[in-house]
Amino acid sequence: MGDKYLLIMKALVYRHQGCLYVHHLWRRDLQRHFLYLDRIVLGSPVIDGPPPPEKFVAIDSDVQERIDLVSIVPRRFVRPGLLTDLPQNLWMDLCILANLRGVDVLHVSVNEHPFFFGPLSWFLRRFTRIRLFVMVEATSNWRRPNQQGWRKWKMVIGEMAARMTVRNAAVAAFTCQEYQDSLAKPGRGLQKIIPATWVDEEFIVQAEQFQIDLATKMHRLSTDFRLGFFAHLNYEKGADLALRAARKVMDQGGRISVDIWGDGVRRVELEALAAELGVEVRFRGTVQYGKDFFAAMRESHLVAVPNRNDEQPRIIFDAFSQGVPVVVSATAGNLACVTEGVNALSFPKEDVDQFADRVLAFCQGRVNYRSLCEAARATSSSRSHRAMHQARGEFLRELQPPVKALKASW
Repeated sequence: MGDKYLLIMKALVYRHQGCLYVHHLWRRDLQRHFLYLDRIVLGSPVIDGPPPPEKFVAIDSDVQERIDLVSIVPRRFVRPGLLTDLPQNLWMDLCILANLRGVDVLHVSVNEHPFFFGPLSWFLRRFTRIRLFVMVEATSNWRRPNQQGWRKWKMVIGEMAARMTVRNAAVAAFTCQEYQDSLAKPGRGLQKIIPATWVDEEFIVQAEQFQIDLATKMHRLSTDFRLGFFAHLNYEKGADLALRAARKVMDQGGRISVDIWGDGVRRVELEALAAELGVEVRFRGTVQYGKDFFAAMRESHLVAVPNRNDEQPRIIFDAFSQGVPVVVSATAGNLACVTEGVNALSFPKEDVDQFADRVLAFCQGRVNYRSLCEAARATSSSRSHRAMHQARGEFLRELQPPVKALKASW
């Protein structure tokens, strides 16, 4: 049996003048793996030579010393925007296969390898001693509603391959119960629910600031209600539903404005829809995750998460960390994170009328706003990014024989 821990990360890595650079959103997550691991082999698309783009930041030098980097995509495919098509996925999985010598644990995300990894996972379990650690944090790369033609078959094949991958894993971690129920087989490998979150303890709003924000927002609850939306502007995230719900709230006498934080392919379309509906909306663009992001979130009375897919959004725990309740579509991923009537209200997926009714309940004082805000903040104390990684480390500790790359303690 080998002693290497091979972590597969689909995000680009730039290697420039001896330093490794990753996107600022992924840097902290990558480095957190070293809370419980001594050393890893990082398999990722690698670009050598040129300076990285502005949003890419250097990995800490002490962490770089503990990373052995291998490129898992042929050079001609390594450029931004070409890492999701089927040929690139096939090449990536073949490159993983070529780098398995001496590997003890292979750590992959099912959503990043939904099509060809199924047969590879069967081969690993049947003919090698490599233990597969599978993360199921989303299924959006193959589960897409209302697909027709070849896209429908792509969804069917993706579902079959994902089940094969999960069921051949030695360890499988899921962000919500529905993923485990639909993909796993009882008794096959170690299985655990570990919700995904990115928020750190340092960003959880302090009690004094929370009370100041709460007093301000309660004062303007019925006169200047602000609905916040924080997500990429694509169809699955449902920003259009938030705008339509806001119009219905206005029609029933609610005084509401919408702040949309994020950019994406549907921004122009959403701007046109907002003008057509006559909704008061501000498109705020993107804000870097961190202090400014959380300050922006605290401006909202309520954060809307009306997604159409079954992903478990990290944004829910971001909102809770600032003492902001959420209104969510009743998808498996959302409902796994909230307690109805305690820190959130939910509505049937894509039901704009019910969405508007939930928002109007806040505007009209039909819910105890203070209580929901306090419960939201209380929820965040056990849902930090560090705690999530520590839970993964403890989960790996259950593997027998022991994982050699694990630290003795953390």
